[in-house]
Amino acid sequence: MSISEQNSRQIQAMCRNIRALRIERGFTVEQTSSAAGISAKLLRQLENGVLTDEMTVDILFSLVDCFRIKPHEFFVPAK
Repeated sequence: MSISEQNSRQIQAMCRNIRALRIERGFTVEQTSSAAGISAKLLRQLENGVLTDEMTVDILFSLVDCFRIKPHEFFVPAK
């Protein structure tokens, strides 16, 4: 598997995990986006596996803080 394929799989796992964590915690898109300081539109895009130029490491860490997890947990495939 190429590095590009590995990266793509990890990004897709991250996107699925963002949605799973939000739902698991009983948060709405609006609650999560507000807590993380990002737009609801961007959160929806992330949850749907769409990465835009708006996505930054700062946003990733804002979501990490919002969910109170360690950064690597975003990239572990959900069970």
